[in-house]
Amino acid sequence: MSVEGNIRGDIPDQGSARAKLGPLLVFLAGATWGCVGLFIRPLTSMGYCNFQLAWVRALITAIIFFIFIMLRKPDALHVKPRDMWCFLGTGLISVVFFCICYYTTISLTSLSVAAVFMYTSPAFVLILSHFFFGDRVTPLKIGAVVLVIVGCVFVSGLVAGAPQMPLLGFLTGLGSGIGYALYSVFSRFAIQRGYESITITFWTFFIAAIGSTFIGSPGAALAHMASAPESIPWLVGLAVCNAVIPYALFTAGLKYVENSRAAIIVSVEIVVASLVGTFVFGEPFMWFNAVGMALVLIAVALLARE
Repeated sequence: MSVEGNIRGDIPDQGSARAKLGPLLVFLAGATWGCVGLFIRPLTSMGYCNFQLAWVRALITAIIFFIFIMLRKPDALHVKPRDMWCFLGTGLISVVFFCICYYTTISLTSLSVAAVFMYTSPAFVLILSHFFFGDRVTPLKIGAVVLVIVGCVFVSGLVAGAPQMPLLGFLTGLGSGIGYALYSVFSRFAIQRGYESITITFWTFFIAAIGSTFIGSPGAALAHMASAPESIPWLVGLAVCNAVIPYALFTAGLKYVENSRAAIIVSVEIVVASLVGTFVFGEPFMWFNAVGMALVLIAVALLARE
């Protein structure tokens, strides 16, 4: 492999059959993340708060991956102590930091504003991946980032009138975009060191489960589970469909797709989330939602084709 290939994260030849699966894996991860509302809404109606759900999701995900690894490939649990910083990065600096910023932004602004801030992440990924991994900054990538951000503004409905935003909400919103972006960065470091996607995902959520105990009120969450056992299947579904499947797909896709391109392709999440809101929960669908979806999908298609 060439020196350039090593610098850029040991991404295989983009012409290989497996490499061509990369964009599809990332796309499917984003589509799966977009279905989170199917679980979040019933669970919040049962009395769970967002931070409790973040802790339970991390815990169940870590347990599922632990069982899977022990049954199929126990050696995948092994990590070198000198590489642990990669997983502290994905677990604490990305997942836990993102949850704190994202849910705080929701509480200070709105779901639509928080969603737009979250999808500033492709811009941060583009910059960070250029400096850390030598990913090329091309006019197409810059244009795709702009399309995604503008598309998210339209999908969220902010064009119909943006609410006032406190400074703290602005800062935590940017923090959520940075936290969302950092998973790609730290995962790439782990991939460079030879770790598989299941190893990265297990250690990410094992560490996230520990870190989120400080924000997720574990005692209250467990008491709620005991008093409302009918919520347990929904919690397992949340972990599987919002963490186990998409994180495994996304991390596997990073083996074959540049971080900057993956960050834009995965933004299909907001399109799927909007469709779920419309067809499952009866949320209104306006012209600006359609325009936003089109812009995001154009950006995704351009990069996937490239």
